[in-house]
Amino acid sequence: MTAATETLMQLVAEFYKLSKCDSSKKILRLDEHLVAVNKILFKLSNSKNNQSGRYIENLLSGLVNVGFTWKNISDNHIDVPLLSVIKKHYHTFNSRDIANSLRALARLGLNLEKMGDPEISDDLLHSINENIPTFKQDDAAIVLWSLAHLKLPLQSLKKNELDKKLIEKIELIYKSQGISAFPIESITQLRIAQLWFNLKLTKSFLSLMNYKLNEQPTPKSSVSHLQLSKRFEKLTNEVLINEHCFDNILWVDIYFPNAKLAIEYDGPSHVPHIDNLKDELLKRKGVHVVRINWLDQCSNEFLISILNKHGLSLRKNMKLAPTLIAQTSESINTKIANKKKNKKRKPCNLTNALFADTQIAAIENPIRPCDHPPSIKQKQSNYGKYLAFSLFAVTSIALVSMNDTNLNPFNIG
Repeated sequence: MTAATETLMQLVAEFYKLSKCDSSKKILRLDEHLVAVNKILFKLSNSKNNQSGRYIENLLSGLVNVGFTWKNISDNHIDVPLLSVIKKHYHTFNSRDIANSLRALARLGLNLEKMGDPEISDDLLHSINENIPTFKQDDAAIVLWSLAHLKLPLQSLKKNELDKKLIEKIELIYKSQGISAFPIESITQLRIAQLWFNLKLTKSFLSLMNYKLNEQPTPKSSVSHLQLSKRFEKLTNEVLINEHCFDNILWVDIYFPNAKLAIEYDGPSHVPHIDNLKDELLKRKGVHVVRINWLDQCSNEFLISILNKHGLSLRKNMKLAPTLIAQTSESINTKIANKKKNKKRKPCNLTNALFADTQIAAIENPIRPCDHPPSIKQKQSNYGKYLAFSLFAVTSIALVSMNDTNLNPFNIG
């Protein structure tokens, strides 16, 4: 082993080991990670080692673990050198290297359809073709799932009959080892790829896959998801289903069957470019998908607008639909103007007077559909203001009651 190879191996090993640490222990900043990545890419560009495929696989997996996306990679101008080393060393990938590298590229968010560089697709497909004979069941499943998420065009997969070769490999493993040879993760990946590429699997294998998927428990709804579902139930009397499933694999959080509307609540673990494939598969089935991010503060008006847009009826007691907000605001202004014209002075209700302006302002300026939540400091500041205002209101009422003996808050006599 040469000194250059040893240095490259150490660099990759250190980067990969660091990327596997818990997020709380990742002390390097993004720019420091980039320094390490650039060093590795420079070494790989000059390397002639036949194990470079393994180093590339570790580098890509490390980028995923650290939290990079393809946008980060492009913005920091390491996309071109990264793809260059892949094209240079694609022939050094073994079956596990190519499977894990494709999975990492899919999780990073690379889109082969939009790349405009057919050479990288051809090189990756060539490496797949060379390694099919040594593929295990999980390798084949990972490769097909990854190619689906990479948005590889179907005609590219059909080139050199690669789709048929991969299916034959899967069927061969199935015939020799049975369905038990495929873990549920591999079955899930194969089902996604089968839907995306419309792969022609044998009926017996497909039925057994569906049977295994049907055995899986329904995903557990998060507390936030259930709260959102309850809010929708209060707004509409339409049929609503929590955790609905299509094709035994495509789960949606909330589904309105009458409108073919799926509501997806995206929590902290949401990966947009991974879920995009599911959205497109649902779109093929005629299902409309609306995504609500966990960081958004969604008012009832925003939820009502979703229901109205998709033709879902509201409960009779719902009067603040977005189309009525302007009319409501206008009618309140008219009432205020009429009160000013009225010469008879009505008894003062101090509590209502204190809150009147706030109520009017809230209706005239409704909450925007999706505002980002306030910071902790803003929340503390707002809460302090609320306590101060509450104390002021209570104190004012008490002082007026004590000092003005003519005040008659109940308008008696």
